[in-house]
Amino acid sequence: MFYIKINNDIIAVYITLFFALFSIIFILPKKFMFTIIPILIIYEILLYRNWNNYIKGFMLIYNQVYNIIWPKRSEYFNIELSGISKENTISIFMSFTIFLIIMLICYFTIVKPNFFFGFLITFPFIEIGLYYGKTPALLPAFMVIIYWTVLLSVHQSGYYRNLGRSKTGFIRKGNHFIVKPIIKYRTAGQSGIILMTGCALIIGLIFIIINLTGYSRSDRLNIVRDNLKTALSEFTFNDVKGSIERISDSFELGNIKIYSHRLGNLHSISYNNTTDLIVTCDEAFNPNGNIYLKGYVGSIYDGKSWNELNSQIYDNSSGLFDNSNLHPQDFLYNSLNENSSLNYTLNIEICFRNAKYNYTPYNSVPKGEIKYINDTVIELENKKNYSFNISEKQNFNSLMKQEQYGNNSEYEEFVYSNYLKVPDNDEIKKLYNNFIKDNISDNVYTQLSYIRTLLSDNAEYTLEPGKTPADRDFVNYFLTENHKGYCVHFATSGIILARMSGIPARYAEGYVMTEDDLKDENLTQNGYKVEIKDNRAHAWAEVYLKEYGWVPFEFTPPSAAAFTNIQTSETKETTSTHQNITKNSENISLSSNTKNADEITDTTIKTKTEKSVNSHTDFSHPSDNNQYPIGLKLIIAATFSVILIISIIAAIHLIILKKRSNSFKTDNYSENAINAYEYILKLIDFCGIKNDNMQHLEFAEYVEKELKGTFKSNEFIGVTKIALEAKLSNKIISREKSEAIIRLALKISDIIYKRQNLIVRIFMKYFKNLC
Repeated sequence: MFYIKINNDIIAVYITLFFALFSIIFILPKKFMFTIIPILIIYEILLYRNWNNYIKGFMLIYNQVYNIIWPKRSEYFNIELSGISKENTISIFMSFTIFLIIMLICYFTIVKPNFFFGFLITFPFIEIGLYYGKTPALLPAFMVIIYWTVLLSVHQSGYYRNLGRSKTGFIRKGNHFIVKPIIKYRTAGQSGIILMTGCALIIGLIFIIINLTGYSRSDRLNIVRDNLKTALSEFTFNDVKGSIERISDSFELGNIKIYSHRLGNLHSISYNNTTDLIVTCDEAFNPNGNIYLKGYVGSIYDGKSWNELNSQIYDNSSGLFDNSNLHPQDFLYNSLNENSSLNYTLNIEICFRNAKYNYTPYNSVPKGEIKYINDTVIELENKKNYSFNISEKQNFNSLMKQEQYGNNSEYEEFVYSNYLKVPDNDEIKKLYNNFIKDNISDNVYTQLSYIRTLLSDNAEYTLEPGKTPADRDFVNYFLTENHKGYCVHFATSGIILARMSGIPARYAEGYVMTEDDLKDENLTQNGYKVEIKDNRAHAWAEVYLKEYGWVPFEFTPPSAAAFTNIQTSETKETTSTHQNITKNSENISLSSNTKNADEITDTTIKTKTEKSVNSHTDFSHPSDNNQYPIGLKLIIAATFSVILIISIIAAIHLIILKKRSNSFKTDNYSENAINAYEYILKLIDFCGIKNDNMQHLEFAEYVEKELKGTFKSNEFIGVTKIALEAKLSNKIISREKSEAIIRLALKISDIIYKRQNLIVRIFMKYFKNLC
């Protein structure tokens, strides 16, 4: 993910040497583990002598990674080297660091297999790259995943025992004897080897089949693959919920909308060309501007996300919103339609499954019962299908050009108290000094137009702006360093600059319907029917006008995704997508014809063509006659997967049975008896009977009482006495006594197995490996 200038040959030698050293030490009997102590002493002495170069090596690596992530910045550390090259200094740091990492990996893989610690040691190296939008190479990533899989298998192996324990039996604690394992099982390691080999074989088999059949991924599969690849590369712990939802959505199992308002988490965006909304309206409806359908309003900007005002703020001003005649959501309609009625109907049907908002056009009145959400949005009883009476007046620029005469209302005071706030930090102050301080106009429209021009001149509209660093303010990074973004970047930046100029503003999300949507091609017998694609998801600013309330204002350039032609049906299948844009506050994508928010023209802005799926295909396309149906491909893949899983489970089962059988056939009859007795205890434990600190004979009586019909009278008591004799006596017990316990163990196993239903039998046999 990050190319580091380093002496690769030396590092490869050290890696091989360290792995060999620790593997040998940890595989040998436990007494040899003490050899680590002198090795660590030598390590500390060498590290002490090279401490300065070690620290400088870290700084050099940090500088290289830093410049890869932020190529326009200067190096983070200023380093002076004397008598040693940069590559050798980095090699020193890498060698000492790799030593510790390999030691921990070997310990938690060989001595105490633990998936959690193995994952914790290795995953951060991948997450750092993913966090900054760097995709790991396929082979190393695949090898790490195989390591996690194998380690998890070893960790969860039911018959793993510490390899350092070779002699076991009973442990005496006071007057109690506690059974401990005597068999030195190695099935965990063998399971891991089988699993690792199986993974390698299945991958090799897949490549062979691909080459023999000339298989090439279908266009749809390429889309899903690219979706998943990008979703994984965009995964971040800063937004776990959104990351998981994007991964889930990448499989295209249904149109689901992701609701997240974090900023700068995505490296790039694209769209799936799915229909999110279906809007129908009267044929006579002829709006004079774009129709913004508002679903969400963000009021508080914290540098990383948009959030709603704290509920306590509304509670303290509850009187402002209790009067049903003075809801801020109605101000615009009441001001513009005092002497006229709305004669046009607009209906919205939601196509995605998890509708959360009612998307409301400006200058309209909903039909049905309304619930006002503070001063931001409305809720209707039906979130899937609802209607509005709407006015043709949808261009509000002329209102902004007028002089603003306040009415000194309580709500106006509320607005100026809450919607002018910006974060109090150096990054925001720098923006004010650079862009606003000497450029403030008394006219709202003039000031907003200045800000829009400023944004257009200082930033490029793109769907691939890269992530915002976690330690940076979203707006500051966009305007002063990255200079790339889409509608979320432009809207957010415009709002913050407007607030600095003394204009109350807030963030809005939803969809855009354009005038050009109302064309003959969308005309039906019942009026216009417009499919609003996912690429029409959009973000814009709302500004407060003293006489009219909240109106939309567009800071995003007219070349924006939401203002561009959608692809034709001929090109849909050759478009590579990263993820569904309707899923996130940052997920806005390419769209249909529209006008600039300020000027209404007939100019059509052509869309940028996305990459063809051929650029993502690893193998040449055979002719259509050689293509296999997608269903057959899925069946083949599923069959191989099932065969692999069954093979692994069966192999582990056979290994455990063989080990157990051999443990009953040693030359020491006492050991054979104790092994068989342990096996009986496992069977009893499977039946749900636990030994709560009872003595052995007392526990034997309890077992016979609880498992009536399984043991004959005094049968288990008798074998318990034999087991105690086998452990405590200085003499080896007779062959007859040993065989008696083994016969009982096998008989009890058969009885318990036959009593279970089919599912429990499979679990008992192949997962618990008890018969």
